[in-house]
Amino acid sequence: MNTPDAAGGDLAFLGITLPSRAPCEATPAMAEDGRGFRIAAPRRVNAGDGVRLPICGVWQFGPERRELAFELWEACVLVLVDVTHNRARAVTLRDPSRTPVEPLPKPPDSDPGAGGRAAPSDGPVKRASLTAGYYNFDLTRFIPLPPAPAVYYVFLTQAQYHSNTVRVEAVAPPEEK
Repeated sequence: MNTPDAAGGDLAFLGITLPSRAPCEATPAMAEDGRGFRIAAPRRVNAGDGVRLPICGVWQFGPERRELAFELWEACVLVLVDVTHNRARAVTLRDPSRTPVEPLPKPPDSDPGAGGRAAPSDGPVKRASLTAGYYNFDLTRFIPLPPAPAVYYVFLTQAQYHSNTVRVEAVAPPEEK
């Protein structure tokens, strides 16, 4: 499923600020004690020049992967498989608009639930011994898509961690009348 727990389906991806590091309506669910990456994408997009393909996600790791508490863009590989044209592309997620990469704020030292509610944050969130964060980006900023209709499978990978795989269909845009 491309948009876990997103009531609006593909509509949940409209109006998302890309790139960003905050949860949104299209953010997939992550088990409270889960580890790794979860991603969501629209099931269908129009094929053509200038089309964006939003990817929304969440990451969460425990002490075994503390090094991922820094900028996710430098840690993951984005994989796109074009099953229509039998091609695959992979690229390290590096945000070209941020040089040098700015580290995210350090998570709080204490459990935010112990003394009340934690303030919302665009940076990592510490949950007991887990560190989590969010990311939203336009896949086409990293991997250009051809303007023709196609079916794609997309996932993230980093070391032994692999996200779920989402299926996206790029369809011919509706003809204008």
